[in-house]
Amino acid sequence: MYNFSIFIDDSIADNMKSKMDICNKLLINNMETDDRLEGTDIVDLSGEQVEKYRRLLICNQKKIVLLQSSKPVSEKKYYQKLFRKAHLLGVENVKVPVFRGEDSESFISDFKLISKTGNAYGIGVLLENAETSFLSTDKEVTSIYKKVKSANTGII
Repeated sequence: MYNFSIFIDDSIADNMKSKMDICNKLLINNMETDDRLEGTDIVDLSGEQVEKYRRLLICNQKKIVLLQSSKPVSEKKYYQKLFRKAHLLGVENVKVPVFRGEDSESFISDFKLISKTGNAYGIGVLLENAETSFLSTDKEVTSIYKKVKSANTGII
């Protein structure tokens, strides 16, 4: 468990180095990010770009403890690429979104597959209630979580 982590929006700092500078000033080493770094989707980063960000994280003694995905769990190829790049960046957890109109049974099936992929890379997969989805209350999230729970899954 982390005492503190911080998500710094692009409107505050538009590049990773600036975000790390803010973290340094606040004495926070645990960062959160969405699935885009400096305008590029993480799955589209080249090997050179991944290495640049990895070195930046290491040199600044930072780690990404939460990567917030923007794609539905049904996009399995996307998540395979995302976990591959996240692993190289040392990401600890990926939060998957829940969208309005998603069917709970197909979500459960897809979430289980993504969870297995995350487990293979040693990355946790997190779920959070979403007001506009079938997971709008804590009770609904708990109900679904009981069906998908594994060693590397969690609830926010």
